[in-house]
Order: sequence, then structure tokens, then C-alpha cells
Amino acid sequence: MRTAGLRFLPGLLLLLGLAGCFTTWHPTPASPRVALSEDAPATVRVITSEGTSVVVRRPRIIGDSIVAVERRCRAPVADEPSRCTESATALLHVDSVTALELPRTTVWPVVALTAVAVGALAARGAWCSAWGGSC
Repeated sequence: MRTAGLRFLPGLLLLLGLAGCFTTWHPTPASPRVALSEDAPATVRVITSEGTSVVVRRPRIIGDSIVAVERRCRAPVADEPSRCTESATALLHVDSVTALELPRTTVWPVVALTAVAVGALAARGAWCSAWGGSC
């Protein structure tokens, strides 16, 4: 009977892993220069004056451009420490940006789905124990 609950553990972990799927984008009232200098978010969605949207990871403003900063690190070898390098890829001119949006995870769907999953496991356990534990 103990292994019956463990069979559902991967499904429960998958359900909890889906928490990232409940992410929505919310506009920031600040200008791009202020939003990217103060908060330094990990990811933003940039809306351009042409109406297109671009998701930028590790955004920074360098000069007049919004750039994506990529950091790569090499694992330490023998007695050498790890080495990290950063490279910036210019994506957009600041003046062409009409809005910035930040990701926000909505908690309630995750809580509701987790409660349903735990309830289903409890109901199955009760049903199995009522029928002699042969599930």
C-alpha cells in the first residue's frame, strides 16, 4: 500500500513543475531606462513602436540600446579557477520601445491544482484501503 502513493509522485512533481506555465506579463509604468536600471529583472518582454514583442533575458541598457547580457562560465580544470565571460548582444534602440512587461507567476491556479492532486491521492488511498489495499 505504501508503494501505491509513490506511483503518483512523478505526476505530482510534474504538476508542481507546471507552476511556471501560469506566468503572465504585466506592464511596468516606468520608462525603459528606469525599469532596467532599478529592478534589473531577469527577463522582460519589450513592446516596440512597430507592435512587435521581444523577450529579452538579462536585459541591460548600454548607451542607447537594450542589450541581452549572456554570461558563460567554464568549469574549473585542475588548479585553475572557473572563468566567466560576459557578452552583450544589442537588440533594440531605447527610443523604439513603447512598453516593458515583467513576468509574474499567478499562484492560485498552482495552489488549486496541487489541492486537487492531493485530494485525488487521498481519495484513491481511502478507496484502496476500503477494498482491502489491492490497488
